[in-house]
Amino acid sequence: MASGQGTCGERALLSLAQKVKKWEYGINMNKVSREEVREYIQAKLYFYVEDRVGDSDLWDLFREDFKDFDVDIFKQHTRATQRIRQVLRCGGVVVAPHTSSITIAQRVAEVLLEEDHPAWTPGDLCDAEMDLRRGPIRSVWIKPGPK
Repeated sequence: MASGQGTCGERALLSLAQKVKKWEYGINMNKVSREEVREYIQAKLYFYVEDRVGDSDLWDLFREDFKDFDVDIFKQHTRATQRIRQVLRCGGVVVAPHTSSITIAQRVAEVLLEEDHPAWTPGDLCDAEMDLRRGPIRSVWIKPGPK
């Protein structure tokens, strides 16, 4: 391999780091493509996980980073929205469970409308169990249970 090329994994990580830098100051939803929105979501989630952002810091950052998103945008990015929910929950942000009539996109969008960072209840922990098992848990308030 030629010097400086790195492995495929190293290039992918560098690419994510470059995306984090590109989207550091937010996104103008009037001037981006659907692919750029997906890239923005990936970059923000990568940042949250890699920097171990959690609890009220994550809640504040998510609300700021995604303030111009609405339910329709989250619905256009179903898989990414599922990942957002997992990252938020593992980071200590309560995201209510979806139902047959309320989508994950609606639940994620509800977080943007909250006035205060809600405290976890035992019921919230049960609702988020599958996401919390996937981890990694970055919240100081949520303790991982036995495997």
